[in-house]
Amino acid sequence: MKKFIGIVIWSIVIAGVFVSLVALREGYKKTTCSSIEVMLDDEQGAGLISKSDVLEAIHNAHDSIVGKRVSEIDLLKIDRAIEQTAFVKEADVFTTLDGELHSRIHSWDPVARIVNNQGKDYYIDRSGKLIPTRQGFPVRTLIISGYTGNHFSDTLNLKNLPPESKKVTILHRLFPMIMYLKQDEFFRAQIEQIYLDKHGEIELIPKVGNHVVVFGTVENFEQKLDKLFAFYRQGLKQSGWNKYKTINLKYKDQVVCSKH
Repeated sequence: MKKFIGIVIWSIVIAGVFVSLVALREGYKKTTCSSIEVMLDDEQGAGLISKSDVLEAIHNAHDSIVGKRVSEIDLLKIDRAIEQTAFVKEADVFTTLDGELHSRIHSWDPVARIVNNQGKDYYIDRSGKLIPTRQGFPVRTLIISGYTGNHFSDTLNLKNLPPESKKVTILHRLFPMIMYLKQDEFFRAQIEQIYLDKHGEIELIPKVGNHVVVFGTVENFEQKLDKLFAFYRQGLKQSGWNKYKTINLKYKDQVVCSKH
């Protein structure tokens, strides 16, 4: 008998939940959009995209959203329109039960800005993708200047090496070093520019100290940076940051300096 009563009670509960869900669904279909909320997931503070940019993309994709039934709003179309914006990496668009349209935007995270010898400039995202610069929206990041050997291409990804070695560019080889500098707390604060000469050799321009670091090629960059860090920590601590004109790391197991 108790078992039978228990089954009846659970049947009533399940039926009640089902009826509530149906009623909720029917009510949701009649809900109209009350507002549009844009959330920028921009932890690095790049600032390449603004809320007004997102709102413009939304309104271009779908007229008269506020006041329209949420069931009639094409969320996929809005999502695609936002993601076609050059500075948006990913967009998540959804509506809430109370009728708000939410758009969460994930923007690109530039780790370096290319300014080559032909006057072309663009950013490198941490994923290896090249993204355009935007006038009036500068990003404080590492500068790569000189003979970069690349023009902007939205299909090029520096993280993925081409199958043919002849298509591997200097930026492909440099990208691991860029990420190393970005992730290292000391060098992220100290190195503000990488200059590439026409032979593919590197000079580092520091933020602190009146000197240039003659780095050589990108090969064995981790060992060279370890050597530079040790010299900064030991050599410059005694002599001062402005004593030397150049700090040369091209020679194995030694640091050669020239004074002002």
